[in-house]
Amino acid sequence: MSVLYNQHHKLRMSIIALLVCLIGMAPAVIALADSNSAGSAQVYPKQYTIENLLSDYQYVTRHDLTAMGHTVGAISCGGAGSVASFGDGAISASYFHDLKAVGNYNVGNYLGGNSEYSGYKDLPAYYKAVESGVNAAGNHLTQYTGTGEYMNFDSAFASLSGESSDWSTKAHPVTASNITENQNGGSTLHLPLDTYQNIVIPKKTYDQVNYIQLDGVKDPADFCTKQYTISIAGSEPVALTFGYLGFSDSKADNIKGILYSDGKPFNDSNSLKNLLPGTINGGQMGTDGLKLIWNFPDATSILTDYTAGHIVAPSGAVTVKKGTGNFEGGILADSVVNQNAEAHFYPYNPVKPTTPTNPSSVPTSSVPTSSVPTSSVPTSSVPTSSVP
Repeated sequence: MSVLYNQHHKLRMSIIALLVCLIGMAPAVIALADSNSAGSAQVYPKQYTIENLLSDYQYVTRHDLTAMGHTVGAISCGGAGSVASFGDGAISASYFHDLKAVGNYNVGNYLGGNSEYSGYKDLPAYYKAVESGVNAAGNHLTQYTGTGEYMNFDSAFASLSGESSDWSTKAHPVTASNITENQNGGSTLHLPLDTYQNIVIPKKTYDQVNYIQLDGVKDPADFCTKQYTISIAGSEPVALTFGYLGFSDSKADNIKGILYSDGKPFNDSNSLKNLLPGTINGGQMGTDGLKLIWNFPDATSILTDYTAGHIVAPSGAVTVKKGTGNFEGGILADSVVNQNAEAHFYPYNPVKPTTPTNPSSVPTSSVPTSSVPTSSVPTSSVPTSSVP
């Protein structure tokens, strides 16, 4: 009788332990079921950091995107999207919350014929909703079946905003001592990038100059391996050109001309596509990385053209000046309007010559990694790039 009792007691305890385990697992099971609802729809699998998003996308907008010039990279749009052809060099899935107009999605054509990168061919381009009459399927886009979004844009931009502000706060400020007067009129702000890789231009300094020159970068390939962050803080609106700018135009329109270390603008033969190594398809895509970042932590209006490097403007409406040519770099912004400029895809990190992992249905985290450049410490002690 005692033996039979002991056996029954052990059985009851085992059942109780099993029930406790199942109850403990219930929240995780429910969360997993929710994230996999509506056909196990995929979501962006990485942390929402500036580095990750600039490595994966040409454009990421919290709200609307108009990109009527050719876009080489992938796109993630949290609002209404109107785009021309895109995605020849896509290395991540694209997504549109509300697709208003679209050209052809080119499904990684630049990479498909290259044995090193052929695994990126045929990544999906999703849309959540589509305007009546838009032939999304005929242009190689796919209906997104998840109950939420492919990317949580509120979380992403909260993270980007914090990271952008941190970079600016911890940066080395340039002052009037960095300004020289030009012989032909106007003044130039010299950024000592050979000493500081994370610089902020305060409004008082920004307002005094016509040109901003990137001093100390003797080899353009340094832009591929070292992170240079230039923050423009407290100025509103911001207008930059990386093309030729006369002093009278700078003064009349309050536009700042951006110059390379040789004192020349970044367009034509001096554009990044002609300066950097590791380019493909006539310089329309870079594979060796690009770590030059123009950071606007608080600006709400940014006008630019011929941009050399990435733009990070979490609260900004970025306008690429109409009638201007190509640019190299990505844009992370609240919204973007680009009527006809061609967007060349130069991801932050080098393109890995491997087949990409299929995006997980559950993101690893939405908490950003620490990648804030050290502020006023000289470059000898500053990490050359942030941790992925």
